[in-house]
Amino acid sequence: MPTLSEMQRQIGELVVAKGHANSAQDVEPKLLRAFIELGEAGDLIKKGTKLIGIDEADSAQKHLEGIVAFLQPLKSESNKALIEHIEGQLELALDDISKIKRRKFPTEEEWADAVVEENIDALFYIIDSMRVRFPNKNLDEAFNKKLAKNMGRPYRYGESVIPV
Repeated sequence: MPTLSEMQRQIGELVVAKGHANSAQDVEPKLLRAFIELGEAGDLIKKGTKLIGIDEADSAQKHLEGIVAFLQPLKSESNKALIEHIEGQLELALDDISKIKRRKFPTEEEWADAVVEENIDALFYIIDSMRVRFPNKNLDEAFNKKLAKNMGRPYRYGESVIPV
């Protein structure tokens, strides 16, 4: 398992190899991207695996496609605009179903993998922001120092405890 300093080096190599922003002026956009990744992880956690299931999405898609097919022979000059409007709405619904199916995770494990991946993306941006701004800082030493400091703090430090 890599140390924080090794991760910092590896992420730096990735950034250079892929042509991403690589200077101290890029710290703020990198941190903004970390917040975005954390938001995506939070969204996945909020939604959980309770999104519409693949089977239900497939069924809904087949029903809508059946309606589209049913409407085709009914289209005439007198109702062409109405039928085309209904078809347009059905196509939007089919697009939505397609998006749902792409974001659905059939198993708890796949959902957990997606949440972890978003958090790892955030760590990439955070570690890289430190790399470009403070290239000579040893992240392992900084981590150990902060851990020792926090271990010396009182129980549940930093939390707002509201009396009931």
